[in-house]
Amino acid sequence: MSFIKLTDLDLAGKRVLIRADLNVPVKDGKVTSDARITASMPTIEHCIKAGAAVMVMSHRGRPEEGVADEENSLAPIATCMAEKLGKDPLEFRMINAAKDAPILLQTYILNSDETGWALARQLAAKANEGVRVCLIYDALGSGRCDPKMIAMMRDAGVEIRTFDSRVTSINNRWHEKLL
Repeated sequence: MSFIKLTDLDLAGKRVLIRADLNVPVKDGKVTSDARITASMPTIEHCIKAGAAVMVMSHRGRPEEGVADEENSLAPIATCMAEKLGKDPLEFRMINAAKDAPILLQTYILNSDETGWALARQLAAKANEGVRVCLIYDALGSGRCDPKMIAMMRDAGVEIRTFDSRVTSINNRWHEKLL
């Protein structure tokens, strides 16, 4: 029986979603064993070199739903991967590269964690440069979001709208952070 391998595919211009097990040990915000990250890198690098837009999904630990939890943040893993690739995570490079096209970002749960604040600062900076920036987030799931972060973006000119799942049905609410 013949199997199609990733290396057999033409990935140029394609979007590739990789679900990787990157649940690695972290202590004091630093990855202490990068074995799983290192094991995933050949696949990620192959797809990038082949011209694909690569998205990597993973998780850490067992976070409690709706609670911003630094202990389970993927930020240390993103930093480790960025160092291995020699690049910033894609969403930030895309925001930085925006000049004359609007930025429309849909994130259902916006947290006041390191990633949330970094995203907010970048969106505000682009709005200050005159780029139209629109943000939609879940009002219920982001209830613990720092109002100062939202105010900073609004003051810079970011167009912010909330999706309030309480108006329709709790079942319409997605629990993913789509960044």
